[in-house]
Order: sequence, then structure tokens, then C-alpha cells
Amino acid sequence: MRPSGHGLSSAASSTWRAITNPQKARLSKSPELVFLRGYRDAITHFNMLDRNLAYCLRWASIYDGREVDLMSVLSCSFDKKLKKIVRLIESRDRQAEYGDFLVLAEQCRTLRNKLVHGDWKFVPHLPKPIRFHVPAPFEEEGYMTEREFSALVSPFVVISSLFIRLQKKYPIAENIPQARHGPGSR
Repeated sequence: MRPSGHGLSSAASSTWRAITNPQKARLSKSPELVFLRGYRDAITHFNMLDRNLAYCLRWASIYDGREVDLMSVLSCSFDKKLKKIVRLIESRDRQAEYGDFLVLAEQCRTLRNKLVHGDWKFVPHLPKPIRFHVPAPFEEEGYMTEREFSALVSPFVVISSLFIRLQKKYPIAENIPQARHGPGSR
């Protein structure tokens, strides 16, 4: 078989096109494609959260008078960004508002590591067709249904938009959130 543009076999390439092309993806509701889209969406939403954390940290650095280059913030690991966000939340006294987000962020970080470092396969003839093996330090393996997998990755969609909503309602990147809204503000 001659590899296509992505270096995949023609069968894998057609599967990839069906995943990435929404019109073709709507036409095909195969359980394997649903699994692959769920996997892709989980990683995509995690990456969006990672990037939004970086933007928040960059913006906060400007307000705090110690401006940091965006590329240096983007290149930090998710763990490092999350630790800085926690410190920012604490310095703005927003622990109560961001508590659920922080718990969910840690769950998503752990699950993301399991997804990208594990071996996930779809075996259509099994009653629980999603087979996985996650190496140390988690050392997990087993099988799950499409519904179980969907429930497993559903927090990724929630967390990305949750952070944005929290930022709008309880900004942590700004140094003086109260004074900006007082008399004489624009």
C-alpha cells in the first residue's frame, strides 16, 4: 500500500479523513469512529485548556509588572502552569470559586497522561470493545464499552469552557479587579 499524505496506510488515511472531516464523520456513526473522535476531542480540549492557562499566566504577568514572553509560558509543562495558576488563585483569594475547577483539572491531567502514554485499541468483536493498557506508574489494563469511554473523557469538554467562564466571572489575571469597576472607570 502506498502511504497517503499523513504517512498512513490508505485504510488508516480514510479513517483519519472521516474523523477530521465533519461531513464525512456525520455520515459514519460506526462505534470505532465514535471512540476515535472521543479520544481526539479529549486531547484537543486538554490542549485548549493548556493554552488558555498560558494566556492567563501571560496576562497576569503584565498586570503584576513582571511581563513574561508568551512563548516561554506556552513551553512550560501543564503541571507547571497549573501550579502557577493555583498560586495566582490563592493570591487573588479565589480558592472557593476555583475549587471545583482545580479538582477537575487534576483529574483531566491524570487521564490525559493515561490516554497519551497508554495503548488504546478498538476491538469490534468484543462485548467491551475498547481495550487499554496504561504502563507504570498507573499500571492499568482492561476493557470498556463505548459508553464507559465516553463518560471517561467527558470532563475534558467541560473543563476547557469552565476555565473560560470562571475567568470572565472571577478574573484572576488582573491585579485590581474591584477598582476597575468602580466610579470613574471606563
